[in-house]
Amino acid sequence: MSPWLQAYLTPSKQAVQFAVKATLAMLLALYVALWCDLERPYWALISAAFLQIRPMSGMVVEKGLSQIVGTVIGCAAGIAIMALFVQAPVPALVVLTLWIMLCTYGSSLLRNNASYGCIMGAVTAMLIVVIGASQPSGIFGIAVARLSELALGALCATLVSSLLWPIKVRDHLGQQADAVVNQAFQHAARRLTDSSDLGELQTTLTGSLEPLTQLEIDSQAARYEGPEGAGRIRASHVLTRHTLRLMATLHALQQLLHHYGDRLDPAIHELADEIAEGFRLSAEASGVGQAHRRLHDLRHRILECPDENASPLQLRVIIGLREALGHALVMLDARDAISRPGRKRLRGGALAWHRDHLAAGLNAVRAGIIFATLASFWMATAWNNGQVAMLLGTLFSAFFASRDNPVMICMMFAKGMLAAIPSAFLFGHVLLSQASGFPMLAMIFLPPLFLGLLGAANPRLMGYCLAFTIGNILLTMPGNGMDFSFDSFINRAIAVMIGLATVVTGFRL
Repeated sequence: MSPWLQAYLTPSKQAVQFAVKATLAMLLALYVALWCDLERPYWALISAAFLQIRPMSGMVVEKGLSQIVGTVIGCAAGIAIMALFVQAPVPALVVLTLWIMLCTYGSSLLRNNASYGCIMGAVTAMLIVVIGASQPSGIFGIAVARLSELALGALCATLVSSLLWPIKVRDHLGQQADAVVNQAFQHAARRLTDSSDLGELQTTLTGSLEPLTQLEIDSQAARYEGPEGAGRIRASHVLTRHTLRLMATLHALQQLLHHYGDRLDPAIHELADEIAEGFRLSAEASGVGQAHRRLHDLRHRILECPDENASPLQLRVIIGLREALGHALVMLDARDAISRPGRKRLRGGALAWHRDHLAAGLNAVRAGIIFATLASFWMATAWNNGQVAMLLGTLFSAFFASRDNPVMICMMFAKGMLAAIPSAFLFGHVLLSQASGFPMLAMIFLPPLFLGLLGAANPRLMGYCLAFTIGNILLTMPGNGMDFSFDSFINRAIAVMIGLATVVTGFRL
């Protein structure tokens, strides 16, 4: 079945819950923003939508804090730029471009939600400088309004995520740890047997390393879910380290067993095959205890192997098998500690991340060129809706830079935004112009957002559907003083497509 049909005809329970939670968070944010008469309530909606992408309660809190801290720093940067260049727009835009490049550079070097905070620092400073260019006397009020709107969205998303069908980071980490351990043990079984299929080995290796990397990143959010969070973080570090050591040991063992196997005692090959079968059965076991007992018995067997008269090569293989089983047992202890950190107290320092400064520098240069192009177009045309194009250019040039295939993701977002144009015109202008009062606004405006979020629960459709949701918000711009004129809508639609086209062109070049 097509993923589109599956997402909308037979949605899963988790997808419906995700869409309901995100829609209620945006509904609450919109109501409070309208009640407080905030200048741009749609920013609270966008903030709540972005925070619900990873709906685990700890991650929503971590992302919300990162967003607020980034917004505060962006406000300070925007106010400083306007204080220095309030009557010199060109130097102000030059300094703003450098600030956006610095934020993109920092975002590219970070792996967790602090990256999102850097992006919000760039976007907030851009909004203050660009909007403040026409209102130089109200710079501080603009900064307070942006901070209020984004903080309101973060607060509503956190509240709904914690109260309605809460999803805990600990459960998410447990699922990731299971994937890491099972894939690593399957890889171990293939390494220790005479497997010449390099593609199969690469598949199992990648299948273990991908969730391992994600586990190391996501585990930081466990600190926001009670005092046991620190124990889960340490257990994740231990699991990461010993999984990598197991992979290295297995690679060396494969070289010894299969390239110099004719020099080894046949009993060693039989023992290696038995250990491989133990790893395979442990990967298929339903619980940690059963796998732990099986591998513990195998380690006792390898410890009992006589090594007094063994050749150096045979002795190295025996030591390698002992090391592999030792790492595997510690991995199982770490997996158990992630679910129940009170039962085991493991010590493990955080890994030192590799930071690619060259790639980060290229991302910063690209973001600067994209913003400078859109800013030059805005200055040359004095087009009010150029601010929307600059917003999308700043946000997406930094947001997509760290993704594996940014060009493909940009095209997905462009298609989602295109689909949002007729939807926003029908629901956000034609029908909404006839409504009065908040209940009617919610009944007309929120259904397309709910449909977009329902599809966004499927990772294969997230790019299209999240763009569709954000496009409906940006093209409608709900507020107390909405403009339902056709020319303003078309101008916003053109600005959206110009901003996305510039981002796509920047990534392609």
